[in-house]
Amino acid sequence: MLCVDTRGQTSHIQPRCSHPEFCASATAALEAVRFMPARRDGRIIPRHKIVYPLELCIDGMPELIHDLTSLRECVDPGIS
Repeated sequence: MLCVDTRGQTSHIQPRCSHPEFCASATAALEAVRFMPARRDGRIIPRHKIVYPLELCIDGMPELIHDLTSLRECVDPGIS
C-alpha cells in the first residue's frame, strides 16, 4: 500500500511481496513514480491506502506467481 499526496508524490510505502528480497526494489520503484493527483469536487486531494500491483521479473525465471495468498508484508524496518 502507499499514499499519494496532492503533488502526485508517493509516501508511506508498505510493500507486500512474494519474497522479502523484492521489497527494496518495489519500494524504490514506487518512490520514483509520480501519479496524477486525485480530484474531488474539482479540488486536488491526497489519496491513502492505495494498492498498486507491481510485477518484478528476474532474468532467466519466466514463471509467474499465480498464488497471491503467499504475499507477505515486508518486515525490514529500513523500508518505509
